[in-house]
Amino acid sequence: MTNHTLEKRKTLIHDIFLVLSKNEFHERDIGLLSGKMGVALFLYEYSRFTKRPEIKRAGEELLKDVINRINRGFNVPTFCDGIYGIAWCFDYLIENGDLNLDETSLFGVFDETLEDSLRIHFKEKKYDFLHGYLGIGIYLLKRFENSESNDDKKNYRKHILKIVGQLKEDSIINEDFIYWLPLHALRKSENDINLGLAHGLSSIINFLSRLVRFDDFADAVLPLLNKIIDTVLSLKSDYGPGLSIFPNTINFTNVMEKGDSRLAWCNGDLGIGVSLWNAANLTKDKSIEKEAVDILIHASKRRSLDKNFVRDAGLCHGAFGIMLIFDHLYKSTRITQFKDATNYWLAQGMAMDISEESTAGFMSRQFINNKWIWKKEVDILDGIAGIGLALINSLSKEKLAWSNCLMIACN
Repeated sequence: MTNHTLEKRKTLIHDIFLVLSKNEFHERDIGLLSGKMGVALFLYEYSRFTKRPEIKRAGEELLKDVINRINRGFNVPTFCDGIYGIAWCFDYLIENGDLNLDETSLFGVFDETLEDSLRIHFKEKKYDFLHGYLGIGIYLLKRFENSESNDDKKNYRKHILKIVGQLKEDSIINEDFIYWLPLHALRKSENDINLGLAHGLSSIINFLSRLVRFDDFADAVLPLLNKIIDTVLSLKSDYGPGLSIFPNTINFTNVMEKGDSRLAWCNGDLGIGVSLWNAANLTKDKSIEKEAVDILIHASKRRSLDKNFVRDAGLCHGAFGIMLIFDHLYKSTRITQFKDATNYWLAQGMAMDISEESTAGFMSRQFINNKWIWKKEVDILDGIAGIGLALINSLSKEKLAWSNCLMIACN
């Protein structure tokens, strides 16, 4: 990296800060990955990065907005845009010393709705990470790790085991395969199975892997985890250079019919690869580690924007999301191909800073009402808060734990 590139990154982060600190973006959503809570997370991380505690004030104002909305009855039961992502972030900020709050009263508010939230998702078999019970599981695991009360820990453990049990109940066994049906909105046909990290089998691998390191869960989790990993690895294809090893989705009535997938956090090889890498890291399984590294090195060689369906800069399906994953992988492994891929996708992302709109130069490309449009977004998944967090990551020598909320980091 040249000093010019370093300075440009710092300037971009500061430009993003200037936009987000004004709180003039009229963001109605308060969720972690889709709204104000994610903007607050950026502001707290930027304050820590710059060692300027006064920057936290803008984040504190957003947290007040979030708390006020919750006190007025906001109770969407999801991780992406609901109360469980918000609760996860409060726990993360307390863990890092950014907030000094009474855990009992704070998390008691979120935990009041746990039973009803899980019941709704269980009834609909909605395991989805962003919008279903796996996302609640990510929050519960955070609380299980950080709670100071043994009674609370027992309660979180009980609910986590309920989720594992529901995963087993919702699974479908078809010969040697085990799989789950995604949300109806994500299916082209009734038998389409999503393999990705945002909504599919990779998210299950990623979640269960995080449980294996705890004696409270290992026996219940490990056999199921191994079955899913075997299923996913059985779907590998030997594609040519520049194409994917896995499809975005697969139809289990015809597993030989496989297509290519985009290069992105949400779908395809990257989400599968990083989930397998986390599984290998947490279970200490060298055979899975080799599979993961092979998949990810193949992904690191994919450099075409068009072939890889990379149209914008955001974390969900854009250049900075790709960069963030490879940056994490390089810091974890020191494999040079991952460093090269990090630098490439960082450059591609920064080159997308071309708009004169009020979002620090970045716009999100979205398919709405049967047409592609460009939108101003400020959130983590599609907007400049996520881009800012990824840029902070790129300037840090350490692996930053905030990306646990995207199931990238596992520390």
